[in-house]
Amino acid sequence: MGGAGWETKMRWILSQKADIVVVQETRWDQAQASKVSQWVSSSRFKGYHLHSADVQRAGEGTLPWGGVAILLRDSGDQMWSVDHKCEFGMSGLGLQVTRGQETFVIFGLYAKSGSGAANIQQRSALFLDVLRQSIHWAIPDVIICGDFNMVTGGEKDSFPAPALRAAITQDMISYTQMMDGLNLSDAWLQVNSDTSAQESITRSHPSLELAARRGFTGRRLDRFLVSGKYLNELTSASLK
Repeated sequence: MGGAGWETKMRWILSQKADIVVVQETRWDQAQASKVSQWVSSSRFKGYHLHSADVQRAGEGTLPWGGVAILLRDSGDQMWSVDHKCEFGMSGLGLQVTRGQETFVIFGLYAKSGSGAANIQQRSALFLDVLRQSIHWAIPDVIICGDFNMVTGGEKDSFPAPALRAAITQDMISYTQMMDGLNLSDAWLQVNSDTSAQESITRSHPSLELAARRGFTGRRLDRFLVSGKYLNELTSASLK
């Protein structure tokens, strides 16, 4: 989302008229986030409000990494109220929201990629931070969307498959604790149970989808996690 062309991307996102949109890797610092927020508020797509986690530049003249944003869309008399907000550095944003008579929590995550020890630790800390924040807010209904940059390695949504258990890392363990502690389910795995055994769909990127059709077996890095209540209301979940 960062750099030139962000208006075109945002225009397409808003045209989908989704009630909730979670965007990862915005690379927006505070000034850019403010600019985008003003653009959203004044655009022809009425009712949208932008919430973002500010990112910091690594140094003078460098582009920020990471960053997440959550867009909420008012519709008719269904108005959003943001009761609480929290940020996890450049990697996550959480909102406790109320709409009508319903209160729930939305998290947008962008975990740092890489197999190095520091990156594994960062992902592990992020998952545990989400767990602790959800417990603190004490709201049982949770939605988490994001780029986790980590594979679970199997058909179960709460632990790697037996063949990969020798490769279990701390971020996988923390992911399991978050899933179990918040009673979360992987929406795509649950809705597409007939095709989920291998969990072989790549992340949503055209070049990787093409590679998959040519025999490349990938793993999903982008995930949509929901509590049991919302899982029962899902009719479809797809990767495009």
